[in-house]
Amino acid sequence: MKPLLAIAFLLAAVAACDDSTGELGGPGAACGGRTGVTCGLDQYCDFGGNRCGTDDVSGVCKARPDTCPRLLVPEPTCGCDRIVYSSACEANLGGTDLNASGSCTLDPGAFACGFRQCKKSNQYCQRSTSDVAGEPDAYTCLALPAACGGTPSCSCLGSQSCGAQCAGDSGGGLTLTCPGG
Repeated sequence: MKPLLAIAFLLAAVAACDDSTGELGGPGAACGGRTGVTCGLDQYCDFGGNRCGTDDVSGVCKARPDTCPRLLVPEPTCGCDRIVYSSACEANLGGTDLNASGSCTLDPGAFACGFRQCKKSNQYCQRSTSDVAGEPDAYTCLALPAACGGTPSCSCLGSQSCGAQCAGDSGGGLTLTCPGG
């Protein structure tokens, strides 16, 4: 390797290193967004707000979980790689962060609830907005109350927490947005 090329390579490697670990793309290193840095094979890039770096904001390399609990009922979860996983843990194990834009292909009869997919026929989405900078909103699929019957609407969710902040219809799914606290 020519001396100038070797120096340029060394400088680029040092610039991409995490100062706390000295490892290229190691735990805690900035990743994605404008950095262009990818994390190690045993890590994933955790983006603030689960936006997958679409806003050019960098994420932080975090260790992938070793295993994930086996769920009796899968929680279809959209990853930044646009693959639907059976849970948030499985997405992280697969090397990706959660995709709050919900841009994955929806399962039949499902609607996007942030990074989750809820069933139109018997669930609604509850979005809890974060009031802490950098912390993502929380998304949960909850069972529709019996009062909703076969054609759910916002009126049947009026007695639920944040029921007045309902949007949607039976065709596209119902979402309650609750303020953070």
